Amino acid sequence: MGFEPTNRYALDRMEPHWRRQGYTVLRDPRQQDLPAFLGHHFPDAIATGRTPGLIIEVIDGTRPAAATKIEQIKSLLSRHPEWRLEIVYATSEVGPVTPATAEIVDASLMEAADLIERAPRAALLLAWAALEAKARRAQPELQDRMMSTATMIDLLVTTGRVLPDSEPLLRELGTLRNRIAHGDLSLTPTRQQVGNLIALVRSLPDQAPQD
Repeated sequence: MGFEPTNRYALDRMEPHWRRQGYTVLRDPRQQDLPAFLGHHFPDAIATGRTPGLIIEVIDGTRPAAATKIEQIKSLLSRHPEWRLEIVYATSEVGPVTPATAEIVDASLMEAADLIERAPRAALLLAWAALEAKARRAQPELQDRMMSTATMIDLLVTTGRVLPDSEPLLRELGTLRNRIAHGDLSLTPTRQQVGNLIALVRSLPDQAPQD
C-alpha cells in the first residue's frame, strides 16, 4: 500500500528502539504475515521475535478518525494478550528551518545560562530551542520538518544520543516547556531544572552513534 513520507519517518525513528528490544520489524505486512484475528485490517507494521508481538500503527493525532481507528484495533486485540498495540504519532507539519552552527548553539546556551536567575522561563525556552537545533545538526534530513516535543525526545533516545537515564528529565522539561510556550504562565522552572537541561545539551555529541 506504500507509505507517506511522514509515516516512513515515524517508523524510521522508532525501528532502532524495537530492534534493541529484540524485535524484527516488518513494514507494510501482507495478509499471510498477520495473525488471523486481524481479519482485513492491515497495520502499518508488525514486530515479532518477542512476546508480546507488536501491532504498529502510525497515527496522525490531528485527524478525528485517529481515535476511532485506535479503539477498533484495541477491540481486536482485547482477547489476544500475546499481541500489543504500539502507536507511533506522526506529524505532517513541515517548514524550512535554518541550520544552526555549533557557535550559535553554544552562544544560545550561554544566553540561557545568563537568564536563569532573572528569567527562568525564557531560559528554559531558549535552552530547549538549542536542544532541538543540536538534534537537527546531527541529522540534516530533519531541517525541513517541524518536530513535536515527544518526537524529538524519541529521536534522541532511540538514536542513542541521550542515555535512557536522562529520558525522564527530558520528558518532564518537555511538558513544562510546552505548557509555558502555550500560555501557562503560572509555571516557572527551577534554576536546577534549567541548569540540568543546559548541561545535557552541552554534553550531546554532534553525530548520532552508528547502529
